[in-house]
Amino acid sequence: PAEIDTIKTDPMEEVKNFTIFIKNSIRFPTFDYTKGNFLPSMNETYIKKCNFNMGPDIYCPIFKVGDILSYAQQNFTELAAKGGVIGIKINWMCDLDKSDDYCNPSYSFTRLDAMSQKSTVSPG
Repeated sequence: PAEIDTIKTDPMEEVKNFTIFIKNSIRFPTFDYTKGNFLPSMNETYIKKCNFNMGPDIYCPIFKVGDILSYAQQNFTELAAKGGVIGIKINWMCDLDKSDDYCNPSYSFTRLDAMSQKSTVSPG
């Protein structure tokens, strides 16, 4: 929404199902090791059907807006009305002394604009 939001509009509920493609990787040059969330085994069919979740699909790079807000413990309707900023932290937990299976991403989602919510000039 605009900073001067005197005109009220209804949020588009469909936004919950909009998707964001997040491709990330890590690199340890000393060990000549690189890994990303876009695995070589992924194909076009998988990408068209997958949605990131904290369980079996932690490597799926497709994130639904509604899921991101849920992981950040935010209410879609309130956030859509006033705006907001969500941060996605990706922490790669790697034990390079073990196999590649021991190097996996861990995601956390947080609202970054909590302090500005108290402002009447720019609450979102």
